[in-house]
Amino acid sequence: MARAEIRTLLPLDLFAKLVGLHPLHFNQVYVDNLAAATDATMPLLQYNWQEVDRVSREDLAKEIKSAEDQIEALLGFSPLPRWYTQQLATTNNPSLLNTKGQWWNEQLEAGFIRSGGVESWLLLGTEAIVYSDVDGDGYDETATVTLATTLTVSDEISVCYPGKDSATWEIRPRTVVIAGGIATITFRREQAVIAARLLELAPRGVDGLDDAQFLKTVDVYRHWNDPQTQATLIWNDFVTPGVVQTQTGCLTLRDARLGIVHLQPATWVTSAFVAACPYYSVRPNRVILNYYAGWYKDSLVTIDSLWAYAITALTCSQLDRPLCGGDTTQALIKYWKEDMLLRYSDGTQVVSWATPKQVLENPLGGTRAAAYVWRLIKQYNVRQ
Repeated sequence: MARAEIRTLLPLDLFAKLVGLHPLHFNQVYVDNLAAATDATMPLLQYNWQEVDRVSREDLAKEIKSAEDQIEALLGFSPLPRWYTQQLATTNNPSLLNTKGQWWNEQLEAGFIRSGGVESWLLLGTEAIVYSDVDGDGYDETATVTLATTLTVSDEISVCYPGKDSATWEIRPRTVVIAGGIATITFRREQAVIAARLLELAPRGVDGLDDAQFLKTVDVYRHWNDPQTQATLIWNDFVTPGVVQTQTGCLTLRDARLGIVHLQPATWVTSAFVAACPYYSVRPNRVILNYYAGWYKDSLVTIDSLWAYAITALTCSQLDRPLCGGDTTQALIKYWKEDMLLRYSDGTQVVSWATPKQVLENPLGGTRAAAYVWRLIKQYNVRQ
């Protein structure tokens, strides 16, 4: 399966699709007459030490995460909703209320706040996988899992490698449809290669027609934002040095896009917060906040194509070793890596770029990818 120890917003399999890598080869799988391994398209491996001259899946995850972090830092929001824990010192004004008589507000480090809360996983069951050949090519490319459930939000259902850490062994992307109390989950067969084949000391490709090389079950989880834990208000005790007083609280959105929230003391009771009196009549010295925030369009778990392509382009421009793939993949990587700040000669002509000032001042660098991503950032930046 295309997974890595580093968790990325952009699924590795989606990156492979966008750069034109064969989905089987990317997941270390081959099928004779359909996806035979050649020198140019040999199956990708998990770690550098398994093939030192090529980019591994772990390497790709590092580069994708680096691109995501750079983009988020300049945008002021995550390209896909994720969870944050942030500690901040409150503003100097000691009043608990603002000039409008509302609880005081703070601006958080991330924009597009969706809700206060923490990331939660709940195992729903370990379910069997049924493989099928939908397109009739001789390869059972479709994996299907069904589960009876009372959940109604498909984005909350995740599938993971059985018995492994849910966060880094989650199978993505997948499709979930809930109808009549039954959740039907589908993903590709090559995403379910058994772990032992990915971690071998003498790694080799996995025969896509050998059922023994693929998972028979997966763990199905509810993966959601739990709103019960939002804020911890902390006061330095007025009497005893070194002692602090803490109280739970909640946040209320004032401007979700800019990340501005109201904070107030509150206690979670059954299914909602109930207002509480503060320990002291002044603002706490600091606050620890938990919240869920990020760009959202059609799905909370599927990254918008706008940012998926931007992350892919920036990742391609920053690769320092060859990536397995055919001519289309290599041409795309070369295109995004081209440095528009250079002037060079190929022996017959001198090539240079009329580079505008905004590209020269780009903090991401001078590549085509950097210029493309920087234009998007300037258009969507919430802090401007």
